[in-house]
Amino acid sequence: MARPDGRRGTLFVLEDDPPPTRPRWFCHWDGTFAPGFENLDDAVRWGLERARTVIVRTLGGLFYQAGDRPADSEDYDLEGGLRAWPPSVDPAARPGLAPDGNRVRHCRKPGT
Repeated sequence: MARPDGRRGTLFVLEDDPPPTRPRWFCHWDGTFAPGFENLDDAVRWGLERARTVIVRTLGGLFYQAGDRPADSEDYDLEGGLRAWPPSVDPAARPGLAPDGNRVRHCRKPGT
C-alpha cells in the first residue's frame, strides 16, 4: 500500500563483491530490479525517497533498517536482528564501512 507521499514497499540493498559490470550495492524493490549504487548512503537515500522501508544487508551478514519498520521484522532476528540505519552518526565509525559508505576493503576496478 502506498503512503500519501507516494512511497511504497521495501527496497533491499545488498552488498556484493561486484563483477566489473555492476556496482557494489545491488538493489531490488519488492522483487523488481532497482538501480545499483557504488555508495551505500546514496542507495539508502534513493530508497527512502521511493519506498517505505529500506533493508541493508552487508557481506558480514548484518541487517540494517531505515524508514518504517517492516511488518515481518521478526524474520530478520538473526545475529542481532535489524539494526537502525545509520549504524553510527559518525560515518567513519560505522563497522566495516568507510566514510564514503563503501566497505573498508575496496576492490579495484579493471584498468585502475
